[in-house]
Amino acid sequence: MFITPPKERLIVQQLRDFIDTDEENSIALVSGMRKVGKTTALMQLKDSYDNAALYVDLSVDADKFEDVLDGFIDSKATILLLDEISYMREYEITLQSLYNLANNKDTKDFKLIITGSSSAHLTRLADSKLGGRAVIYRLPVVTFIEYLYFTGKIPDYSGYSQATAEDFSDYLQLKGLKELTIQFDDRYFDAYYKEVEMGNRKRGLSHSLVNLKSGDLQNMARLIAYKLSEPKVHKGVFEPEVGHQERGSLRGLTPPVRFQRGYDLSDAMIADSAKHVKGVSAQDKGRILAFMLNAGLACAEFTDTGSDSDVKDIGYVLNVLENCTTDGQLINLIDVDKVSICLTTPLFYTRLGADILTRAGVDVSNLCKGSLLGNMYEVYIRGAAILRSADSVMSSIKLRHTGIGEVDLCDYRKELLLEATIASKSAVDVRVQKYFKDTNFIRVCATNSQSYFDGEFYRVTYPILACMFDNGEIYDLSPTTAWTDEQREAHNENFNTAKKPADTTDDIVLAFVNNSNNQRIGLNVWRHNTRQTEMIPLPSDFKSWNLDIVRNRLCPKVCYIRDFPVLTPIDEETGISEISRYKVKGSGAWVIGVYTDGRLRLMSPKGLLKDVQTETAQPFEEKYKLANADFVEAKGTFAGKLVRLERIE
Repeated sequence: MFITPPKERLIVQQLRDFIDTDEENSIALVSGMRKVGKTTALMQLKDSYDNAALYVDLSVDADKFEDVLDGFIDSKATILLLDEISYMREYEITLQSLYNLANNKDTKDFKLIITGSSSAHLTRLADSKLGGRAVIYRLPVVTFIEYLYFTGKIPDYSGYSQATAEDFSDYLQLKGLKELTIQFDDRYFDAYYKEVEMGNRKRGLSHSLVNLKSGDLQNMARLIAYKLSEPKVHKGVFEPEVGHQERGSLRGLTPPVRFQRGYDLSDAMIADSAKHVKGVSAQDKGRILAFMLNAGLACAEFTDTGSDSDVKDIGYVLNVLENCTTDGQLINLIDVDKVSICLTTPLFYTRLGADILTRAGVDVSNLCKGSLLGNMYEVYIRGAAILRSADSVMSSIKLRHTGIGEVDLCDYRKELLLEATIASKSAVDVRVQKYFKDTNFIRVCATNSQSYFDGEFYRVTYPILACMFDNGEIYDLSPTTAWTDEQREAHNENFNTAKKPADTTDDIVLAFVNNSNNQRIGLNVWRHNTRQTEMIPLPSDFKSWNLDIVRNRLCPKVCYIRDFPVLTPIDEETGISEISRYKVKGSGAWVIGVYTDGRLRLMSPKGLLKDVQTETAQPFEEKYKLANADFVEAKGTFAGKLVRLERIE
């Protein structure tokens, strides 16, 4: 009997791409908390490559590694998978030898993938012992796009265009994901600490944490998680007003929701953690926070206020934390230097918030609404962005200049400015175009309405934006400079005087939706009434679909559902269409209308609207538009008439 294999995490596909296509690097380092799926990912890679890959569990076979390595070198295997490197003694020396071996193609040409629980250990290995020539991957608990894939809401990691706000709320509660059994309790954190501490000992480090008592790490993590994205002050972190932010969010709902009379939060999980941490010395608080940063449990967020004082760097933060002896030093770091220690996922908070609402007699579903949802979304986006960082300790920058306003994420390396919001801001309230006006940045503002690009910055619906961060497609957007006042005035004048393409009253087919085996299972459709995209099953009479030929590749062509064509017959014996022999994928955008001033209105296969000048969209006009095409079997090509764009008068 055929058993369907478990669905792969996104990192498995990323590592497969590394193995198959990366010609520059031979080593990949994968860090992640214990029990998040590192071993499963390596085992799935082993299954994918069969005898070409050798998997080694170093928690079991560390002492036998030399014999295992000799056998690998003499074998025909070309992929070495080492799980939990921290179990090896003097593993830095061993990795240096492996690095030299992997880069000596005359001896053996192979790819090496290594996992470990400490982010800092692995990234420092990449920078020092491996000469900066290793690719670094961080494996989080579970991402939003993975949740959609695991629960069957999307067919693969590129088919996320139908993700909704309800999906994101369900993700925060992990609805329908029974397989995720990680419990963030004291036993989990204690075991995680001991695992990373063991790596310190194997590296000969003597400055790891001392006298850590059971529950210390868990309780500190809870306090950091509880503040979400709110501005952090020392007292607010270590002496939280339990239930205050939940009450405020509930009061802002329509209609307002209130705590029941007589509720008692004195024994809530976060209240217990606050009591516990009161007995922890300032020195141990600092060392625990430093451990969380080094292990990849947390990140540091710096706030740039535009003042003359310099924004601190991560080295400064670690130095303060590792050498802290008084609460005053922690107060100065958090309150004066404007440094926030933040967790990289809101999933740590949801259990705490649900505990509070349950004790207050409120439906837990209200946790994922209002300002709480907005704060959790900001935590999520920040975490998704910095997980792609190659730095040994993760950090982010928030901009808050006087007279301009706040931008939630500024990434100088990737040239990205982002406002993470679940609301729909008016153009005058968006800030991403008000910073670094003359410098090219990818400028994005999340929204709860339709995705759109006006030539200066992108608006992307917030669930779609989360997916774009998860799979890295956010960095495929084009960077822009901010408009000058004259450019904005000219744009507004043209926009207001030119006759716009008429809004369609029809639903539009934008692209195929394929499953992970590249089989067509549906269509991505833009609905005119909701102005959102969603997936629909293939029509029952489906045989094939209208196509474009772009650079000798077939791409779906936009069309209205009412015009959905049937082009080629399906073989009655095999049930396969001739077109299935070709790789079909969505193209960059479709022209759906033309302004009277010559600008084109485009829509991407995922439903993003974009108005551009004709010369900007020249490649789209040069495509071969095929209508009523017939498959010419003898030539293996398609024949059809060109479709000319109709100017809207």
